[in-house]
Amino acid sequence: MPLIATDCLPHQASYDVLNSAATLEETWAPRASRRQRRGRAGRTRHGQYWALYSRAQERRLPEQAPPEILRVPLENLYLQVRGPLGCDWT
Repeated sequence: MPLIATDCLPHQASYDVLNSAATLEETWAPRASRRQRRGRAGRTRHGQYWALYSRAQERRLPEQAPPEILRVPLENLYLQVRGPLGCDWT
């Protein structure tokens, strides 16, 4: 029987304006992510989902996470696309 236990503190890409650098921050996962994980527990066979935080904390979670394009500068995407293709787009 699959068991999914989560503390809902994933590392999320963001941008530190003060240091002008991309960072990984530990932030509370939104409620939508929690519902998705709960659905995975019993998808193929009986399973359990345990959230390791209180119901009061759950009520404070955001419904949705902001899109990554709003959290991370586009330079990272440019470098990811340009690197493997070896294109010179300057």
